[in-house]
Amino acid sequence: MKRTTKIFALLMVLVMLFSFAACTKNNGNAANNNAANTNEPEKFELKSLGQMKIEYAKRFSIELFEGGYRIITAGTGGYKYLIVPEGKPLPGEGDIDEKTLVLQQPITKVYMCSTGMESLVDAIGALDCTPLVGTDKSGWYLPNVIAAMESGKIKFGGKYSEPDFEKIVSEGIQLHVNTTMIDSKPDVLEKFDELKIPSLVEDSSKEGSPLARVEWVKLFGVIFGKEAEADKYFEEQKKMVNDNTSASLGKTVAMGYISSNGDKAYLRNGGDY
Repeated sequence: MKRTTKIFALLMVLVMLFSFAACTKNNGNAANNNAANTNEPEKFELKSLGQMKIEYAKRFSIELFEGGYRIITAGTGGYKYLIVPEGKPLPGEGDIDEKTLVLQQPITKVYMCSTGMESLVDAIGALDCTPLVGTDKSGWYLPNVIAAMESGKIKFGGKYSEPDFEKIVSEGIQLHVNTTMIDSKPDVLEKFDELKIPSLVEDSSKEGSPLARVEWVKLFGVIFGKEAEADKYFEEQKKMVNDNTSASLGKTVAMGYISSNGDKAYLRNGGDY
């Protein structure tokens, strides 16, 4: 009888131990699940703050969002460019469609094939962000660009229509900027797509005034995180132009140029700045 009682008591102890272990395991799983839920990235939606003030340019726009996010609409490719601030997460999938290219800051590796836009990048002190350019040293007139190429900070990355893709990949290029001349070379753009390197084909040449072209500096201010510098430079240029065009000089000028091979002469349209 006593032996039976001891066996029963032992079985009861074992049952209690198993029950306690199971309870502890379940509580542990619940705690782990709660911890996992806590560590999940916070999902959010972009909240628009309206459009950036653009006074003259008609070929691009910039929408501002809470948290420093920006969406640039520009270029001949029909793309939008979502600029994500450094250290910030991507928004929800509903905010990014197939025609929106994502650029995560810092953006410090740009292959720049537009000499006009490089002059604006120079103006806001962002030349270090364009380690490759599409014009060799002999084709530049900007002193800072020439000096950077002589020191090796900026390198020739191949002609705009014949990029050195091996160098572009090894350099870790994040964005390719070109002019509308590249539209006649769709195979080049396709190669950038294949390499998953976004392209921005700027069409500032279609703007209707000098200040409209200069205002593209705001676009690169957004890309390189130098919005204040871009605004300051643009206001300086606007003041300079306005101060010197307030009165007519009573003179007219015809402007044109001869093609490099000398077989054609071009005249600007009437009313063209």
